[in-house]
Amino acid sequence: NKEKRITIKFSPQLRGGNEVLEVRSLSKSLKAGFLFDDLSFKLERGDRLGIVGPNGTGKTTLLRIIMGEDKPDHGETRIGEDVKLGYYDQHLAELNPENSIMEEMRSIDSKLKDGKLRSFLGGFLFSGEDTFVSIKDLSGGEQARVLLAKLMLAKVNFLILDEPTNHLDIPSRRILEEALCDYDGTILVVSHDRYFLDRIVTRILCFGRDGRVKAYWGNYSYFLKKRKEETKPGAMEKQKKKEKPGKRKGDKKRARENTVSLDSLADIEAKITLLEKEREETTRKLGDSATYRYPDKVNELTRKYQDLSRKLDLAYKEWEKKEGLS
Repeated sequence: NKEKRITIKFSPQLRGGNEVLEVRSLSKSLKAGFLFDDLSFKLERGDRLGIVGPNGTGKTTLLRIIMGEDKPDHGETRIGEDVKLGYYDQHLAELNPENSIMEEMRSIDSKLKDGKLRSFLGGFLFSGEDTFVSIKDLSGGEQARVLLAKLMLAKVNFLILDEPTNHLDIPSRRILEEALCDYDGTILVVSHDRYFLDRIVTRILCFGRDGRVKAYWGNYSYFLKKRKEETKPGAMEKQKKKEKPGKRKGDKKRARENTVSLDSLADIEAKITLLEKEREETTRKLGDSATYRYPDKVNELTRKYQDLSRKLDLAYKEWEKKEGLS
């Protein structure tokens, strides 16, 4: 099997206005308490915002409110003029399972000639009879490629993505990352994938279990660095003094626990960095068409990639646990 290098350009049809999204004093609660309270932020054209935090803190709920699929308890969201929104989610709910790939593309542009459409789909590794296969008969990675192809054909200028790298195979992940790196529209993405966020976003919103949301300017690595600084025993003591003067029972024990946690946190972060570098190198080799002359090598690299991805997922979860994000 020979795989070609994909070079596709994700170009919005409309440039759109400067203000893409405004979230104003947004609150949403469940029986257990606030998911988020008095949340406000703006997205301007070309912004790339990543949303991180443990499950159950309202990340996907926020996306649903922005898209008009859920209602806040208080506050409002406003989409700017000439903004064409596209949604990409890990469950691929935007696809009709009964359609063929060609029919799914036709739902976006019914006038596009067959030859041009087949050529376009070739960029997503679909060719010949592949284009007539039903969506329901495709693998998860193939369905993800179809959804990305639809969004590109629609030429949206504001992309909302919910855990887009979950369950992706290697070619699909590479297509997604390369397309988003070249994309000059606006991106809002929920993800736990550190490597993906480092490549794609320039701002972070961190959702916590206490209903608080904190903003960080920079990519995911910068966010990690700032979080580490904020959770140092000295920084935590300063914050404690600001909030409640005087010592309470158990403070020393908590300080010791924090120190132990931070020591192991540094080890986890070092492990994540090494695993990410190794996976990046494996991805690079799998992206080289020369590799596909040797099927055994492809199988070996694919197994290695899957193993590294599994280890990274475990390391991310371990890191989130130590950071108090899960």
